[in-house]
Amino acid sequence: MKRQRAVKEEHKLEKRQVILTAALQIFKSASYNEVTMSAVAGKARLAKGTLFLYFPTKEEMFLAWMEEQLIEWFDAVDTELDSLNKKSSIPEVVSLFSNSLKERVEFTRLLAILSTVLEQNVSYESILKHKQIILQRLAETGARIEKALPFLKASQGAHIILQCQALLVGLWHLTDPAPIVRKVIEKESLAIFKLDFNLEFQNVLTSLLYGIEKQSKS
Repeated sequence: MKRQRAVKEEHKLEKRQVILTAALQIFKSASYNEVTMSAVAGKARLAKGTLFLYFPTKEEMFLAWMEEQLIEWFDAVDTELDSLNKKSSIPEVVSLFSNSLKERVEFTRLLAILSTVLEQNVSYESILKHKQIILQRLAETGARIEKALPFLKASQGAHIILQCQALLVGLWHLTDPAPIVRKVIEKESLAIFKLDFNLEFQNVLTSLLYGIEKQSKS
């Protein structure tokens, strides 16, 4: 019986992963709003009803994918932070964070709508689990940031990560406009609205960290 239950559970996890992979494949070439549960079911070669057994809503489905990606992102950032010298420069840390996002476009796109879209229309249990995962990783990665940048106070590293998310949300919406807006701002007189996400993210985060450093010395 135990063996049967284990096989059944393994099968469920495999099918769950098939669904998440299908959703991501569609999302890579479409906006979040354009991704439908019907399209994901078709891509995964499953009945739509089966899809709802695993994920009651589209938000639940993408939130589950985000959790996997958040864990991978935290792992990657932790590894990079551990490879830095005990006392690192602000540009090194900024570059680390910027590159971690640059390598994960779909992750960045979804992180920009995490609070406003993905955390809506989901169960209490899903949100509680999601926040508990983030809370633990914030503490661990935050401590590493404080080690890399000694001018930071205890627990300030975790807060820096949350501030990075806030920067990402605002900057992504500015730097990834709708197609019609992209066409309009091609005009030379509107060039100020053409912004590069990675460049702006690095500039703002750099200013933030130098400001905190200066504040710590006063």
